[in-house]
Amino acid sequence: KHYERVAESTDLPIILYNVPSRTGVDLDPESVRRLAERENIVAIKEASGKAGRLEELAKIEGIGLYAGNDKEAVLATSLGGLGVISVVSNLAPRAMLRLTSLASNGRLEEAEELAERLTPIFNVAFIETNPAPIKYALARLGLCREDMRLPMWPVSEASARIIDEAMASLEELG
Repeated sequence: KHYERVAESTDLPIILYNVPSRTGVDLDPESVRRLAERENIVAIKEASGKAGRLEELAKIEGIGLYAGNDKEAVLATSLGGLGVISVVSNLAPRAMLRLTSLASNGRLEEAEELAERLTPIFNVAFIETNPAPIKYALARLGLCREDMRLPMWPVSEASARIIDEAMASLEELG
């Protein structure tokens, strides 16, 4: 009902966002199928992490598919999806662009190899509640401040050390 009301109130294109870990609600494929009938609901960012969900959603006519989890970017793109709405792309935009380009061009082996090299960053991006880990990493690169507004909090010292170690893998990617 929420998405229907939003769709009725605007002609702008709408991307559904399914992230049950943040909303407490899972937008099931049947609901997505019904919402896809609306002209201005154009895509879904799928971040449920449920096995098989991307495959189910890729079969729905009339709606584009974006991975909502960086580690699922290759799968979503290889299924004909549009790519990923990414956290890691804030830190490694060229690598994530290359990853989705390889996958969308059928070069899955290369895409998987690159994803494997990015896995340390995929893992630490959510070592604590997003966006604290990515802000910490970006601050280490001088791209922003690490400041957080309450109720969010900067990463712990232990997580900072783990993030620093993972960031070394980015240097290897260039």
